[in-house]
Amino acid sequence: MDHRGRLTSRQTFGHLQWHPGKALVGTFGRNYLLLRPAPDGELTVGERGRLLLPSNLLHYCGIGTHRQTLLIAAADHDMLVVHPQQNIAEMVRGFHETQFQRNVHGRVSGDHR
Repeated sequence: MDHRGRLTSRQTFGHLQWHPGKALVGTFGRNYLLLRPAPDGELTVGERGRLLLPSNLLHYCGIGTHRQTLLIAAADHDMLVVHPQQNIAEMVRGFHETQFQRNVHGRVSGDHR
């Protein structure tokens, strides 16, 4: 995400087959943004493979400019999920907590998978 709120990921857009001019609609939650193609979508992939996201939408989703984001391209569902930096930390923390619980339980029970 650059300082103007432009999402630049030609590789991701290419994987989704979202070429310049592709109209998208954004559905948002408190900590994520879901993008999908829509004929009447107000968001458009630009000529250089950039997608300008409105600042109020970014703010609501907790996505900051010049911040890391996690992009999850779900080509089978023709959608892109944009996660803010705090989600990345929570996902990693949750993953490691699960692994820790498995390792502790596995050693106590004798299961070493």
